Amino acid sequence: MPVDIFSNYDIIIEWKTPDHVAKTCPNVALAGRDASTPRNEQSATRYIKSLTPRERVDMVLSDLREHHRWSMKDLIYHMVHAPPEIPYGSSEKRRARLLSQAIYGQPEVVSQLASVSKDIYTIGLSEQASRLQSELKGLDVLGDFELYTDPEHVDVVPALATRAQSKAPELWSLLVGIMTPPRGSRDTATVYPGSILMICSMLAFAFAPRKSNNFPTLLGLYLHANGVKRRVISLLSGLGIITAYKTIMDRRKKLADLGQR
Repeated sequence: MPVDIFSNYDIIIEWKTPDHVAKTCPNVALAGRDASTPRNEQSATRYIKSLTPRERVDMVLSDLREHHRWSMKDLIYHMVHAPPEIPYGSSEKRRARLLSQAIYGQPEVVSQLASVSKDIYTIGLSEQASRLQSELKGLDVLGDFELYTDPEHVDVVPALATRAQSKAPELWSLLVGIMTPPRGSRDTATVYPGSILMICSMLAFAFAPRKSNNFPTLLGLYLHANGVKRRVISLLSGLGIITAYKTIMDRRKKLADLGQR
């Protein structure tokens, strides 16, 4: 259902009505409110009937130019920046939220805007990508491999999942949202924490392979210790799931040397 961003504001407008409005609505009162007129009568005279959506748009834009000397750019800027001047007036954040809902809550609007400028997609995505990259930098729970970690036990998934969620909340929430069916009732974060952790690990490893190789190395050592063949390890390495076979062998040698001390 379309969202009317103007329905939340008590705007009194004295219209300069075109001829076609005068013909179709001869009894419309065009003046502003009269304090002596009852509110129910005022409401009845404020609405101009028998106008097409395009006619209403033209009237609003005409009033914006003639009475306020504002462009559409001015209106949107001040809608989200102008602080309220009356007690309990709509805050800047609330108006910004209404504007965002009016745009992004209507796929038809987003599609039409995207047809003339791809910025409607790329601006939001680039900002989110920067925030997610910052989270990946702070994902030290998936950091460098510790030689003292026991590769025979990969039972650290629940603990790592919890820590990864706390370190990268926006990334975690995004993945949960993508993986949750539209009408699903399951708690994806609870049912599939390992899947989300795996995706976080792959992203962190691709973003910083030297600093975020903990889980990929641990998993590679675990697979090798359980007899997984080299070609399978190489395949998983190529997919970005685990480290390279050579890296795993180097780590395995260091673990062996450590065990002989």
